[in-house]
Amino acid sequence: VTMLSRCIILLAAVLALAWAAPQDNFSVDSVLSNSRVLNAYLKCVLGTGPCTKEGREMKRLIPEVLKTACKSCSQKNKENLRKFLRRVEVDPKLSDAWRKVLEKYDPHRQYRVGLEKFVNDS
Repeated sequence: VTMLSRCIILLAAVLALAWAAPQDNFSVDSVLSNSRVLNAYLKCVLGTGPCTKEGREMKRLIPEVLKTACKSCSQKNKENLRKFLRRVEVDPKLSDAWRKVLEKYDPHRQYRVGLEKFVNDS
């Protein structure tokens, strides 16, 4: 698994958890198709920009997502996560931002294997 895919796993898992069961209609496509929205989420979780309510929730959930490999995600959110991974994994423009997210929230690389397993088990 490439560094880009590892980075994607982190933010995608956070996105999947940030929209809990009552909001299972969350559209991954709407985030992926709007670079302004995607970049705003990245800046929020990196602490370099303001946060929306959803962005603050992402920041709060990142440690849980990393430790549990998305165990708390609903089935719909897991599907969204996998869709997100397939779409974003091929976008080299995002690799630096993803790397920064991982460096901030998993600097010792202790949770990435579990997340990779989650994605590969799909």
